[in-house]
Amino acid sequence: MNGMELALDCVRFAYPQGRFTLALDALHVAAGERIAIVGPSGSGKTTLLNLIAGIITPEQGAVRLGETVINTLSDASRRAFRIQHIGFVFQDFSLLDYLNVLQNILLPFRVNPVLTLDANVTERARRCADELGLAGKLDRPIQQLSQGERQRVALCRALVTAPRLLLADEPTGNLDPRTKQHAMEVLTAQRQQSGATLLMVTHDHSLLSGFDRVIDFATLAQEAD
Repeated sequence: MNGMELALDCVRFAYPQGRFTLALDALHVAAGERIAIVGPSGSGKTTLLNLIAGIITPEQGAVRLGETVINTLSDASRRAFRIQHIGFVFQDFSLLDYLNVLQNILLPFRVNPVLTLDANVTERARRCADELGLAGKLDRPIQQLSQGERQRVALCRALVTAPRLLLADEPTGNLDPRTKQHAMEVLTAQRQQSGATLLMVTHDHSLLSGFDRVIDFATLAQEAD
């Protein structure tokens, strides 16, 4: 499976009842490209990822992944498209407390009927968990995990569908240096296997050498306060 080309053109977005406005003239990412997004807090990096994933939609412009203009889809269609094609590591993890670790990892297959949950998928989830040091914790409730462990669960969930686009919002932010390095190795290996396109927001400049391109979002987009 190969990555998808990503294009954002003439995008304008503002939060309701807020003063933050994001203006992005153009961002094009080739299929399979690895992009790191850097920039100061509050510059709109997380907003960018949410626009790409179709969690929010722009007031103007187009967000295209492959042949699909995501922001023209209905709410339900955007959600189905996201689950099928995009892996997202959220900054706040977005894990469900009433599910255990394995159930959280496999959640995309339970909420999107297009995806088929079978023995191969479950084995892939277990293998990813093992590589990230979670093998003995698959039956544990999320509440019993540390912040770093929750981050690794979120990473496994994003990878288990073998997405064509992987979005990661500070995926190593809660990890110690050794675990951070290993998590990046797992992410890199999984991305290489699928050929996925990768956009990762990070403040950790020690990771930037592993990307094809680094974009300073503060110079790419304009925000108005």
